[in-house]
Amino acid sequence: MAEEYYTLLTRIGQGKIASAVAAGTKVTLTEFALGDGGGASYSPTEDQTALKHEVYRANVSSVAVADETINMLEINMSVPANVGGWTVREMGVFDEAGELIAIAKTPDDPKPAPDTGAAKDVIYRMFILVSNADTVEI
Repeated sequence: MAEEYYTLLTRIGQGKIASAVAAGTKVTLTEFALGDGGGASYSPTEDQTALKHEVYRANVSSVAVADETINMLEINMSVPANVGGWTVREMGVFDEAGELIAIAKTPDDPKPAPDTGAAKDVIYRMFILVSNADTVEI
């Protein structure tokens, strides 16, 4: 059976986006985190408030509308070559209050340590569907 990979809005994210739509305000995404799932793949849930095992966090590089017809957002983060030494299995996006808005289950993606000779700059992307793409910003 094939493994499934997906992105979920957390319950916190669902509530904040619904409130922003109703109030005509925005949810500001500020940080993007990577995790190794604690050493194994798992299935994230809407009830999570953190990654299972975070290994790296940085500012969101960009948020763009990837597909207006379905309100799909593309959120990006750049990870430099001098950071690594783990396998990405989960990703999360946080708002300005530090709350987990969306979480993703990813295929195993090794990010080599700088001293391995295979270090590389990487851009990680998360795609999420929202009810109104105009309610999300950096």
